[in-house]
Amino acid sequence: MSNLTHLFDAVKKKQVVLEAINTILSKKEPIVILLEGSSYTINVDVLDKVISSRNNQKDLVFLIDINASIVSKHHDYIKKRFSQKNYKVVQSDMNLVPLSNNSVDLIINNFTVNYNSTNRDDRQTLNEIRRLLKTDGSACLFSVGATENNYKGKSYESKFYYTPSNRKTAKLYQSSSYYKTLFGDMHFHYIEFDIVRSEKKIPKAAHFPYSRFLLTPYEQVISK
Repeated sequence: MSNLTHLFDAVKKKQVVLEAINTILSKKEPIVILLEGSSYTINVDVLDKVISSRNNQKDLVFLIDINASIVSKHHDYIKKRFSQKNYKVVQSDMNLVPLSNNSVDLIINNFTVNYNSTNRDDRQTLNEIRRLLKTDGSACLFSVGATENNYKGKSYESKFYYTPSNRKTAKLYQSSSYYKTLFGDMHFHYIEFDIVRSEKKIPKAAHFPYSRFLLTPYEQVISK
């Protein structure tokens, strides 16, 4: 099961979040979904199920990642399985996404904020999300860790995501409370709709708590 499957399952458990996502998915006009960061091609399958249920041939999905090898893998996978779909893979930093202002209906930030070591700037990340989102009540899904202050700044050896020859260390840069404060400072309304403590099938070295949030700019909430 992919992490996006877990994400959408968590959405269903929080009514207000489910309604926000369904509002986007029920639009009659074409929608644009942006997935920021994803190591797994199975996440493309999950997004395809979401898009296919709408039966709108003009819907568009963008997948961005700063890692060239991941971009290449996703490009080949999409070309093989979804060549007739409007799915595009772009190598890009999430703080400088090559898409137009107010062009995206739903942004899914997939475990990228805490582990962003290139051009790291959380405020710029949120500014970029605000720039990209459409102005008609579009939502943003956001996943961050950790949820406890004693995890702040700690690292873990990511044996699950990398081969032994290319093993890397990921950093849990900030606590959940840090992001909640930042959301408010950046004028985002947030709903924390899930807290995950661990995944049984992931090696112990990769166990850590994280939270999921639904973000919408204040002005979008006020305008409803």
